[in-house]
Amino acid sequence: MVLNSPFFMIGNSHAVSYIVPATIDYQWVYGFMITISMVAQIFSGLLIALQYNTVNISAGMTGDLSWMSNLLLMFDLLDGNLLRYIHASMPTVIFGYMYAHIWRAVFMGSLGHNWEAGYSGILMLVLLYAVAFLGYTIVYGNMSHWAATVILNLFDWIPGFVDGFVGAYGVGSVAIQRMFVLHYLLGLAILGIIIIHLLVLHDTGSSFIVETDADNHTFPITASKDIAYASLSIMTIVLVMSLGWITVAAADNSVPASAVTTPSVIMPEWYLLSVYGALRAVPSAVVGLYVAFYIIATTVSMTEGN
Repeated sequence: MVLNSPFFMIGNSHAVSYIVPATIDYQWVYGFMITISMVAQIFSGLLIALQYNTVNISAGMTGDLSWMSNLLLMFDLLDGNLLRYIHASMPTVIFGYMYAHIWRAVFMGSLGHNWEAGYSGILMLVLLYAVAFLGYTIVYGNMSHWAATVILNLFDWIPGFVDGFVGAYGVGSVAIQRMFVLHYLLGLAILGIIIIHLLVLHDTGSSFIVETDADNHTFPITASKDIAYASLSIMTIVLVMSLGWITVAAADNSVPASAVTTPSVIMPEWYLLSVYGALRAVPSAVVGLYVAFYIIATTVSMTEGN
């Protein structure tokens, strides 16, 4: 009965019996690594969200409670520090594999071979940027507060958008609560796009250049390579967590937010530097947004050209 269910048949056709070239190499495991990393990120985020809070009902509205939620997670919840280390370190792994995945797509001209999978991947990248930024802000350290302030001010050209979203004179508990909701919903949306991306890819085929006529099923040829890469990734994550999440985060974000004290320098995580550099390259916020989207469009055109 279970073997005849539609869910089992779909899973079997895409994960077990799907035909792939026997010569497929390790560059084709990046998508698998992104998928399992996103699943781990969403699961750890769900456990963190169960105790995350931004509003102190008895004392009124206060954004400082979101900072206290992180401290309670670290020191009061059983293995809460492990959850936070996983959730704070995983974006480095996800974006590392994402950029490697994009590099392979540009090199192989994958978008010209399968434009549906290509554009769904570009949409996934844009949403990952948004989710990573929102997750960075809801920690509500000092760097988070000013990063949210700077980025929201980029949308001043939209009448009433910033005031309506912030809901106050400045970034506080109202804005942080809304960012938290968007952070989680967009994360689930990315998981849905990953599924669509996989279905479309298996429907039209990969851009891998077949060097031999020998074909094999996904399991065990590609599964063995996926497991090898997953083991390496897990060891890397454990190493990063052992050193502490501060090794991949700004020191200014380890102190509570202050509306009167700016960080020594406002800079994002390494995986957002390309977009942040585009925004800093021009004085106009609107033009900066155009430049950021132009970088993504250039990547698309390079992929199509190859």
